[in-house]
Amino acid sequence: MGKSYPYAKTVDSRDDYFGTVVEDPYRWLEDAKNPEVLDFVSRENAYTSAWFEEAGAKYGMSINDFTEKQRKASDTFFYQGLTKCPDGYYAVMEHQGNYSFVKTGQAFQNTEVVLDRAILGGAMNIYEAVCSPVNPDLFAVFVLKDGAPRPSVLIYDVSADETLYCLDLCFSFCWSEDGKKLIYSDAILDRENSRNINRICLYDLDTRKTGIVYQYEQNAVYIEVTPGPDNGIFAQVLLTYGDELLVYIDAENTCTVLTRGKGVCSYIGETGGMCYFLTDMDAPFCRLIRVRETSLYTPLAVEEASETVIPERDALLNACAVAGGKLFAAYQKDAVSSLQYFDCDGRLLGEAELPDAYGNIYARRRMTARGNILYLQFESFLHPKSMLALDVETLELCTIYQEKEPEPVDEFEVRQQFITARDGTRILAYLVLPKKGMLPECMPALLYGYGGYAFSNEPSYQNMVTGINIPDWVRQGRMYVHCVIHGGSEYGAKWHEAGMLTNKKHVFEDFIDIARWLVDTGWTTAKQITATGLSNGGLLMTAISTMRPDLFGTVIASVPHTDMLRFCVDDRGPMYITEYGNPMDEEQFPYLYSYSPYHNIQKGTVYPAMYVQTGECDNNVPPYHGKKFAARLQKEASDQNPVLLRVLPEGSHDRGSGEYYYRTTAEMQMFIEINLKRQAFTT
Repeated sequence: MGKSYPYAKTVDSRDDYFGTVVEDPYRWLEDAKNPEVLDFVSRENAYTSAWFEEAGAKYGMSINDFTEKQRKASDTFFYQGLTKCPDGYYAVMEHQGNYSFVKTGQAFQNTEVVLDRAILGGAMNIYEAVCSPVNPDLFAVFVLKDGAPRPSVLIYDVSADETLYCLDLCFSFCWSEDGKKLIYSDAILDRENSRNINRICLYDLDTRKTGIVYQYEQNAVYIEVTPGPDNGIFAQVLLTYGDELLVYIDAENTCTVLTRGKGVCSYIGETGGMCYFLTDMDAPFCRLIRVRETSLYTPLAVEEASETVIPERDALLNACAVAGGKLFAAYQKDAVSSLQYFDCDGRLLGEAELPDAYGNIYARRRMTARGNILYLQFESFLHPKSMLALDVETLELCTIYQEKEPEPVDEFEVRQQFITARDGTRILAYLVLPKKGMLPECMPALLYGYGGYAFSNEPSYQNMVTGINIPDWVRQGRMYVHCVIHGGSEYGAKWHEAGMLTNKKHVFEDFIDIARWLVDTGWTTAKQITATGLSNGGLLMTAISTMRPDLFGTVIASVPHTDMLRFCVDDRGPMYITEYGNPMDEEQFPYLYSYSPYHNIQKGTVYPAMYVQTGECDNNVPPYHGKKFAARLQKEASDQNPVLLRVLPEGSHDRGSGEYYYRTTAEMQMFIEINLKRQAFTT
């Protein structure tokens, strides 16, 4: 299809950053509700749809076939926040982008929808439902309203089928121990000073009144709230995505600061009058510590008066639980999980045999037992999502739900490959390949990376962006490459720090170095590489495309940051400054400008075939980032490869839900297939 992209005007918009004048010709696209912007989006979406029709006809493919395949694909999962009821469970169920609050039987059959997008008026999505600790009919339901910058919490009575109250613009929430209050965190955005003033509030179910119980005046990311002993709560003030201030707030709203705010520290649970915390203070790979419950009223007690129960080891202590008089620890080594049991003094009792050696227990810091059962989400490259149940008394582990059977392992090989990056650091890629003896000499490669916010990039059964089942991809004589790069927490706090702020380009260089290694060793060619990433991984995709456009054949960037000079004025800009830095700071500006993808597009350059996707209701990354990048790339790039923009009218920080999800992921998958054929014809 010809490159007659929709017209996008340019404006004479420029800013002076400390003597450097920066042009911003597509600044006008930042106003999402401007009629001109709406018209631009309409024309871009129409162009993208027409491209798939025309390219599909040329290469013998149909977008309708891809969409129908996605619609029929079996991909349903019940999330860990489930609550056991007499005849089954309450849970949040996810099915290919659709989230519903449901009641399901003991064997996860006969599912009945309690709440979903349609029931809630078609203008909000559900993500979590947490039962009151004293009333099994009362739930706090975490939802995101279309267009809202932050989620809301509905207090919902199942028996009465009634929403009792709605708390808007929240970051985190929990029930009080007595179930009489819902505690939540929110923030006031101070744009002038680039800060979030974060607060902890409570809603009293008896009086139906709200009040503020704690406020942090300096800039911070947000506050995470967790129920604590004596009807109190713990507040984790995320100063950055790697440093937290821990505060205990008792039932009378008296606040005690328990740490100085360097490193992470999360409350895990209490037993025998002792409170347990997971921390990386003085332990980059984390350790489990404890203090007496009575010490919670002593300033800095968790930092100064704690004792180590489970010391740091050579694997990341990713999550813990206190249940049945025992301690449970999920470790992560080289991004894959193991699970061990201890007594409350830290003596090892045993280790669970997980379904796959290259698998992932999906948990972040705290695992929660309900009754005498610890529920665990598990998946791997070859093992689809499943729910495991661990009896905390007998230590028996069993699978209570999985959507489909695991793949036959003799068809595949999972290879752990360490690669030396340009700075001498050892980085990791997992290669999922056809079984030995059936390896093509050179094969298409699908890469996925993230690299940021101290989030581990753990094994998964599907590509997180496109919805491609990894085994299905590999069965076609192809390889999947899972990139463990700087910026995450896979190797502790220092690994994250080496990929943030003025180290951010290390993340992009790591990904590029893995791709270069794949080409240099003959696994694939640059034209056969498809790179995928979302959110911070979307920034990764747009950055690698402008840094090394010759090294990638196809790039799919979902909900990306692209303008690293303007992100700081977004609703969540002050949060992201802690990860990326502040472009309004004279010392930090040059570094951000040096890699900002939108600003580093060069006229006439041959860029990879690119599919950029965003959503009008994205509450994390405003859609202008994708719009501006795509518009500039369409104008400046050579005509060799297509640049498509898809803007979802209801999409938030995702690939849409329902029919939008099916169509969007179908387009991503078809885009890959078309470009593999295009590249084959031009080789």
